[in-house]
Amino acid sequence: MRLFASCAPGLEAVLGREIEALGLERGLTIAHAGVFFDGDTRDLYAANLWLRSASRVQWILLQAQERSRAGLVDAVAQIPWPDLLRPERGVAIELHDAGLTARARNEMAEQLTRAVRSRLGARADAEHPALAVVHHYRGQLTVGLDSSGKALHKRGYRTTGTHEAPLQETLAAAILLELGYRGEETLWDPMCGSGTFAIEGAMIAVHKAPMIHRKKGQFAFEWWRDFDYALWRQVSTEARDARRPAPAHPILASDAQARWVREAAVSAARARVRHHIAFLASRVETATPPREPGLLVMNLPYGSRLGSERELRPLYRRVGSLVRERFARWRVGLLVPDAPPSEELGLDLASAMPITNGALRCRLLRAGS
Repeated sequence: MRLFASCAPGLEAVLGREIEALGLERGLTIAHAGVFFDGDTRDLYAANLWLRSASRVQWILLQAQERSRAGLVDAVAQIPWPDLLRPERGVAIELHDAGLTARARNEMAEQLTRAVRSRLGARADAEHPALAVVHHYRGQLTVGLDSSGKALHKRGYRTTGTHEAPLQETLAAAILLELGYRGEETLWDPMCGSGTFAIEGAMIAVHKAPMIHRKKGQFAFEWWRDFDYALWRQVSTEARDARRPAPAHPILASDAQARWVREAAVSAARARVRHHIAFLASRVETATPPREPGLLVMNLPYGSRLGSERELRPLYRRVGSLVRERFARWRVGLLVPDAPPSEELGLDLASAMPITNGALRCRLLRAGS
Protein backbone atom coordinates (compact mmCIF):
# COMPACT_ATOMS: atom_id res chain seq x y z
CA MET A 1 0.00 0.00 0.00
CA ARG A 2 1.15 3.52 -0.77
CA LEU A 3 0.13 5.64 2.22
CA PHE A 4 0.03 9.37 2.89
CA ALA A 5 -0.08 10.94 6.33
CA SER A 6 -1.14 14.58 6.21
CA CYS A 7 -0.15 17.29 8.68
CA ALA A 8 -0.18 21.05 9.17
CA PRO A 9 2.29 22.84 6.85
CA GLY A 10 5.65 23.18 8.58
CA LEU A 11 5.38 19.90 10.50
CA GLU A 12 6.39 17.55 7.67
CA ALA A 13 9.87 16.80 9.04
CA VAL A 14 8.47 16.05 12.51
CA LEU A 15 5.91 13.67 11.01
CA GLY A 16 8.58 12.04 8.86
CA ARG A 17 10.67 11.29 11.95
CA GLU A 18 7.61 9.82 13.66
CA ILE A 19 6.96 7.52 10.73
CA GLU A 20 10.59 6.41 10.74
CA ALA A 21 10.41 5.75 14.50
CA LEU A 22 7.47 3.40 13.84
CA GLY A 23 9.70 1.47 11.43
CA LEU A 24 7.70 2.61 8.39
CA GLU A 25 10.50 4.31 6.49
CA ARG A 26 10.01 2.30 3.27
CA GLY A 27 9.40 4.69 0.40
CA LEU A 28 9.29 7.66 2.75
CA THR A 29 8.95 10.91 0.82
CA ILE A 30 8.40 14.33 2.38
CA ALA A 31 5.75 16.36 0.53
CA HIS A 32 3.86 19.57 1.16
CA ALA A 33 1.64 19.15 4.24
CA GLY A 34 2.38 15.47 4.62
CA VAL A 35 4.55 12.41 4.11
CA PHE A 36 4.23 9.47 1.69
CA PHE A 37 5.38 6.02 2.80
CA ASP A 38 4.83 2.35 1.96
CA GLY A 39 3.20 -0.16 4.27
CA ASP A 40 0.68 -2.95 4.66
CA THR A 41 -2.63 -3.19 6.49
CA ARG A 42 -0.95 -3.56 9.87
CA ASP A 43 1.10 -0.44 9.19
CA LEU A 44 -2.01 1.54 8.26
CA TYR A 45 -3.69 0.52 11.51
CA ALA A 46 -0.58 1.35 13.55
CA ALA A 47 -0.12 4.72 11.85
CA ASN A 48 -3.66 5.74 12.81
CA LEU A 49 -3.07 4.69 16.41
CA TRP A 50 0.42 6.10 16.96
CA LEU A 51 1.12 9.14 14.79
CA ARG A 52 0.90 12.14 17.11
CA SER A 53 1.41 14.92 14.56
CA ALA A 54 -0.64 13.51 11.65
CA SER A 55 -4.06 14.89 10.71
CA ARG A 56 -5.20 11.90 8.64
CA VAL A 57 -3.81 8.76 6.98
CA GLN A 58 -4.84 8.00 3.41
CA TRP A 59 -4.44 4.90 1.27
CA ILE A 60 -3.30 6.18 -2.13
CA LEU A 61 -5.45 4.41 -4.71
CA LEU A 62 -4.21 6.17 -7.83
CA GLN A 63 -1.33 8.35 -9.00
CA ALA A 64 -1.39 9.21 -12.69
CA GLN A 65 -0.84 11.90 -15.29
CA GLU A 66 -4.21 13.25 -16.36
CA ARG A 67 -4.61 16.73 -17.82
CA SER A 68 -8.21 16.80 -19.03
CA ARG A 69 -11.21 17.22 -16.75
CA ALA A 70 -13.15 14.49 -18.52
CA GLY A 71 -10.19 12.14 -18.18
CA LEU A 72 -10.02 12.97 -14.47
CA VAL A 73 -13.64 11.89 -13.93
CA ASP A 74 -13.12 8.67 -15.90
CA ALA A 75 -9.91 7.82 -14.02
CA VAL A 76 -11.54 8.28 -10.61
CA ALA A 77 -14.67 6.37 -11.61
CA GLN A 78 -12.60 3.40 -12.85
CA ILE A 79 -11.10 2.74 -9.40
CA PRO A 80 -12.66 -0.57 -8.19
CA TRP A 81 -14.81 1.11 -5.53
CA PRO A 82 -17.12 -1.92 -5.03
CA ASP A 83 -14.10 -3.96 -3.93
CA LEU A 84 -13.13 -1.31 -1.37
CA LEU A 85 -16.29 0.09 0.20
CA ARG A 86 -19.72 -1.00 1.34
CA PRO A 87 -22.43 0.78 -0.68
CA GLU A 88 -24.52 1.55 2.41
CA ARG A 89 -21.75 3.83 3.70
CA GLY A 90 -21.83 6.03 0.62
CA VAL A 91 -18.92 8.19 -0.54
CA ALA A 92 -17.97 11.86 -0.55
CA ILE A 93 -15.26 13.55 -2.63
CA GLU A 94 -12.91 16.24 -1.36
CA LEU A 95 -11.32 17.92 -4.39
CA HIS A 96 -8.16 20.02 -4.37
CA ASP A 97 -7.47 21.72 -7.70
CA ALA A 98 -5.79 25.12 -7.64
CA GLY A 99 -6.58 25.61 -11.33
CA LEU A 100 -10.31 25.88 -10.71
CA THR A 101 -12.45 28.63 -9.26
CA ALA A 102 -14.35 27.78 -6.09
CA ARG A 103 -17.58 27.36 -8.06
CA ALA A 104 -15.95 25.16 -10.72
CA ARG A 105 -14.26 23.11 -8.03
CA ASN A 106 -17.58 22.45 -6.28
CA GLU A 107 -19.19 21.45 -9.57
CA MET A 108 -16.31 19.09 -10.38
CA ALA A 109 -16.42 17.54 -6.90
CA GLU A 110 -20.15 16.89 -7.33
CA GLN A 111 -19.55 15.34 -10.75
CA LEU A 112 -16.88 13.06 -9.30
CA THR A 113 -19.12 12.12 -6.39
CA ARG A 114 -21.99 11.15 -8.71
CA ALA A 115 -19.64 9.04 -10.86
CA VAL A 116 -18.25 7.15 -7.87
CA ARG A 117 -21.65 6.65 -6.26
CA SER A 118 -22.98 5.25 -9.53
CA ARG A 119 -20.10 2.79 -9.73
CA LEU A 120 -20.54 1.82 -6.08
CA GLY A 121 -24.33 1.72 -6.10
CA ALA A 122 -24.37 4.02 -3.07
CA ARG A 123 -27.21 6.23 -1.87
CA ALA A 124 -26.67 9.99 -1.88
CA ASP A 125 -28.16 10.34 1.61
CA ALA A 126 -25.90 7.80 3.34
CA GLU A 127 -24.74 8.86 6.79
CA HIS A 128 -20.99 9.13 7.52
CA PRO A 129 -19.85 8.42 3.93
CA ALA A 130 -16.35 7.27 3.10
CA LEU A 131 -14.08 10.16 2.11
CA ALA A 132 -12.01 10.12 -1.07
CA VAL A 133 -9.46 12.93 -1.41
CA VAL A 134 -8.66 13.96 -4.99
CA HIS A 135 -5.66 16.19 -5.78
CA HIS A 136 -5.18 17.52 -9.31
CA TYR A 137 -2.16 19.75 -9.84
CA ARG A 138 -0.35 20.48 -13.11
CA GLY A 139 -1.73 17.34 -14.71
CA GLN A 140 -0.78 15.08 -11.80
CA LEU A 141 -3.78 13.21 -10.36
CA THR A 142 -3.67 11.62 -6.91
CA VAL A 143 -6.62 9.86 -5.29
CA GLY A 144 -6.50 8.83 -1.65
CA LEU A 145 -9.04 7.01 0.51
CA ASP A 146 -9.21 8.41 4.03
CA SER A 147 -8.66 5.70 6.64
CA SER A 148 -8.95 7.87 9.75
CA GLY A 149 -12.56 9.01 9.84
CA LYS A 150 -12.54 11.81 12.37
CA ALA A 151 -9.39 13.90 12.04
CA LEU A 152 -6.64 12.54 14.28
CA HIS A 153 -6.38 15.72 16.35
CA LYS A 154 -9.78 14.75 17.77
CA ARG A 155 -8.36 12.62 20.55
CA GLY A 156 -11.66 12.63 22.43
CA TYR A 157 -10.48 14.26 25.64
CA ARG A 158 -11.23 17.91 24.90
CA THR A 159 -13.93 19.44 27.12
CA THR A 160 -16.41 21.99 25.83
CA GLY A 161 -14.93 24.67 28.07
CA THR A 162 -14.56 28.40 27.75
CA HIS A 163 -10.90 28.72 26.79
CA GLU A 164 -10.88 30.94 23.70
CA ALA A 165 -7.83 29.49 21.96
CA PRO A 166 -7.17 25.82 22.73
CA LEU A 167 -4.02 24.53 21.07
CA GLN A 168 -4.71 21.74 18.58
CA GLU A 169 -3.60 18.37 19.93
CA THR A 170 -1.53 17.35 16.90
CA LEU A 171 0.30 20.70 16.89
CA ALA A 172 1.11 20.48 20.61
CA ALA A 173 2.48 16.96 20.18
CA ALA A 174 4.51 17.99 17.13
CA ILE A 175 6.05 20.93 19.00
CA LEU A 176 7.07 18.69 21.90
CA LEU A 177 8.62 16.18 19.50
CA GLU A 178 10.41 18.96 17.60
CA LEU A 179 11.82 20.20 20.91
CA GLY A 180 13.18 16.73 21.59
CA TYR A 181 10.80 15.81 24.39
CA ARG A 182 10.65 12.05 24.98
CA GLY A 183 9.58 11.94 28.62
CA GLU A 184 13.19 11.81 29.80
CA GLU A 185 13.12 15.17 31.60
CA THR A 186 10.80 17.44 33.56
CA LEU A 187 8.15 19.18 31.44
CA TRP A 188 6.49 22.43 32.55
CA ASP A 189 3.94 24.67 30.87
CA PRO A 190 3.38 27.71 33.14
CA MET A 191 0.75 29.20 30.78
CA CYS A 192 -1.11 25.93 30.25
CA GLY A 193 -4.52 27.26 29.16
CA SER A 194 -6.46 24.19 28.02
CA GLY A 195 -3.59 21.92 29.13
CA THR A 196 -2.79 20.44 25.73
CA PHE A 197 1.01 20.52 26.08
CA ALA A 198 0.86 18.72 29.43
CA ILE A 199 -1.67 16.12 28.26
CA GLU A 200 0.19 15.33 25.04
CA GLY A 201 3.46 15.34 27.00
CA ALA A 202 2.06 12.82 29.46
CA MET A 203 1.03 10.51 26.64
CA ILE A 204 4.52 10.76 25.14
CA ALA A 205 6.13 10.13 28.53
CA VAL A 206 4.18 6.93 29.21
CA HIS A 207 4.37 5.80 25.58
CA LYS A 208 0.61 5.88 25.17
CA ALA A 209 -0.85 5.69 21.67
CA PRO A 210 -2.79 8.96 21.28
CA MET A 211 -5.79 7.32 19.56
CA ILE A 212 -6.05 4.19 21.73
CA HIS A 213 -9.35 5.31 23.29
CA ARG A 214 -11.18 6.08 20.06
CA LYS A 215 -14.53 4.29 20.10
CA LYS A 216 -15.39 1.28 17.99
CA GLY A 217 -16.42 2.19 14.45
CA GLN A 218 -14.91 5.70 14.46
CA PHE A 219 -11.93 4.86 12.24
CA ALA A 220 -12.96 4.88 8.59
CA PHE A 221 -10.99 1.70 7.84
CA GLU A 222 -13.31 -0.24 10.15
CA TRP A 223 -15.99 0.11 7.44
CA TRP A 224 -13.87 -1.03 4.50
CA ARG A 225 -14.76 -4.34 2.88
CA ASP A 226 -11.42 -5.93 3.77
CA PHE A 227 -11.30 -4.73 7.40
CA ASP A 228 -9.34 -7.33 9.41
CA TYR A 229 -10.82 -7.21 12.89
CA ALA A 230 -8.43 -9.81 14.32
CA LEU A 231 -5.40 -7.89 13.06
CA TRP A 232 -6.80 -4.57 14.33
CA ARG A 233 -7.39 -6.09 17.77
CA GLN A 234 -3.82 -7.43 17.79
CA VAL A 235 -2.35 -4.01 16.87
CA SER A 236 -4.50 -2.34 19.54
CA THR A 237 -3.47 -4.87 22.20
CA GLU A 238 0.20 -4.39 21.37
CA ALA A 239 -0.26 -0.63 21.78
CA ARG A 240 -1.89 -1.06 25.19
CA ASP A 241 0.86 -3.43 26.32
CA ALA A 242 3.53 -0.89 25.29
CA ARG A 243 2.30 1.70 27.78
CA ARG A 244 4.56 2.51 30.74
CA PRO A 245 3.07 2.74 34.24
CA ALA A 246 4.16 6.33 34.94
CA PRO A 247 6.37 9.15 33.63
CA ALA A 248 9.98 8.98 34.75
CA HIS A 249 10.03 12.74 35.40
CA PRO A 250 7.46 15.33 36.58
CA ILE A 251 4.94 16.96 34.24
CA LEU A 252 3.71 20.34 35.50
CA ALA A 253 0.94 22.61 34.22
CA SER A 254 -0.05 25.97 35.69
CA ASP A 255 -2.02 29.05 34.68
CA ALA A 256 -3.13 32.32 36.22
CA GLN A 257 -6.77 31.47 35.44
CA ALA A 258 -8.01 28.88 37.93
CA ARG A 259 -11.01 27.97 35.75
CA TRP A 260 -8.71 27.01 32.88
CA VAL A 261 -6.63 24.87 35.19
CA ARG A 262 -9.80 23.08 36.31
CA GLU A 263 -10.87 22.52 32.70
CA ALA A 264 -7.40 21.26 31.79
CA ALA A 265 -7.52 18.80 34.66
CA VAL A 266 -10.90 17.50 33.46
CA SER A 267 -9.50 17.02 29.95
CA ALA A 268 -6.49 15.20 31.41
CA ALA A 269 -8.84 12.89 33.31
CA ARG A 270 -10.74 12.17 30.08
CA ALA A 271 -7.39 11.35 28.43
CA ARG A 272 -6.66 9.07 31.42
CA VAL A 273 -3.40 10.85 32.27
CA ARG A 274 -4.65 13.17 35.04
CA HIS A 275 -2.67 11.26 37.68
CA HIS A 276 0.54 11.89 35.72
CA ILE A 277 0.25 15.72 35.77
CA ALA A 278 0.60 18.25 38.60
CA PHE A 279 -1.84 21.14 37.99
CA LEU A 280 -1.53 24.48 39.77
CA ALA A 281 -3.30 27.86 39.54
CA SER A 282 -0.54 30.48 39.63
CA ARG A 283 0.81 33.42 37.64
CA VAL A 284 3.74 32.80 35.31
CA GLU A 285 5.84 35.33 37.24
CA THR A 286 5.64 33.19 40.39
CA ALA A 287 6.79 29.97 38.74
CA THR A 288 9.45 28.30 40.85
CA PRO A 289 11.14 25.43 39.03
CA PRO A 290 12.18 22.17 40.66
CA ARG A 291 15.87 21.44 41.02
CA GLU A 292 15.94 19.11 38.06
CA PRO A 293 16.10 21.11 34.80
CA GLY A 294 14.00 20.09 31.86
CA LEU A 295 11.84 21.55 29.09
CA LEU A 296 9.85 24.76 29.58
CA VAL A 297 7.18 25.24 26.91
CA MET A 298 4.68 28.09 26.51
CA ASN A 299 2.02 29.14 24.03
CA LEU A 300 2.26 32.94 24.21
CA PRO A 301 -0.72 35.11 23.15
CA TYR A 302 -1.49 35.46 19.44
CA GLY A 303 -4.56 35.40 17.23
CA SER A 304 -7.69 35.86 19.33
CA ARG A 305 -5.51 35.96 22.44
CA LEU A 306 -3.20 38.65 21.04
CA GLY A 307 -3.25 41.69 23.29
CA SER A 308 -2.46 45.23 22.30
CA GLU A 309 1.15 46.22 21.66
CA ARG A 310 1.09 47.94 25.02
CA GLU A 311 0.11 44.67 26.75
CA LEU A 312 2.24 42.32 24.68
CA ARG A 313 5.67 43.91 25.11
CA PRO A 314 5.55 43.91 28.93
CA LEU A 315 4.42 40.27 28.86
CA TYR A 316 7.37 39.29 26.67
CA ARG A 317 9.72 41.15 29.00
CA ARG A 318 8.29 39.27 31.99
CA VAL A 319 8.60 35.92 30.23
CA GLY A 320 12.18 36.68 29.20
CA SER A 321 13.06 37.72 32.73
CA LEU A 322 11.48 34.55 34.13
CA VAL A 323 13.49 32.35 31.79
CA ARG A 324 16.79 34.13 32.47
CA GLU A 325 16.40 34.27 36.25
CA ARG A 326 14.73 30.96 37.10
CA PHE A 327 15.05 28.66 34.12
CA ALA A 328 18.56 29.44 32.93
CA ARG A 329 19.51 25.74 32.87
CA TRP A 330 16.33 24.67 31.08
CA ARG A 331 15.60 24.21 27.42
CA VAL A 332 12.82 26.54 26.29
CA GLY A 333 10.22 26.43 23.51
CA LEU A 334 7.89 29.38 22.89
CA LEU A 335 5.04 29.33 20.37
CA VAL A 336 4.56 32.95 19.28
CA PRO A 337 2.85 34.93 16.48
CA ASP A 338 4.61 35.27 13.15
CA ALA A 339 6.02 38.71 13.98
CA PRO A 340 6.49 38.76 17.76
CA PRO A 341 8.42 41.42 19.72
CA SER A 342 11.18 38.84 20.24
CA GLU A 343 13.71 41.48 21.26
CA GLU A 344 11.67 42.05 24.42
CA LEU A 345 12.47 38.51 25.56
CA GLY A 346 16.15 39.27 25.89
CA LEU A 347 17.01 35.64 25.15
CA ASP A 348 19.66 34.05 22.99
CA LEU A 349 17.33 32.28 20.57
CA ALA A 350 18.71 29.17 18.89
CA SER A 351 16.11 28.97 16.11
CA ALA A 352 12.71 30.21 14.92
CA MET A 353 10.70 27.52 13.11
CA PRO A 354 7.70 28.65 10.98
CA ILE A 355 4.49 26.80 11.93
CA THR A 356 0.88 27.06 10.79
CA ASN A 357 -1.76 26.88 13.51
CA GLY A 358 -5.03 26.68 11.60
CA ALA A 359 -5.20 29.90 9.60
CA LEU A 360 -2.58 31.61 11.78
CA ARG A 361 1.10 31.82 10.93
CA CYS A 362 3.28 31.31 14.00
CA ARG A 363 6.86 30.60 14.98
CA LEU A 364 8.42 28.18 17.42
CA LEU A 365 11.26 29.96 19.20
CA ARG A 366 13.88 27.82 20.87
CA ALA A 367 16.38 28.77 23.55
CA GLY A 368 18.68 26.97 25.96
CA SER A 369 20.98 23.99 25.55
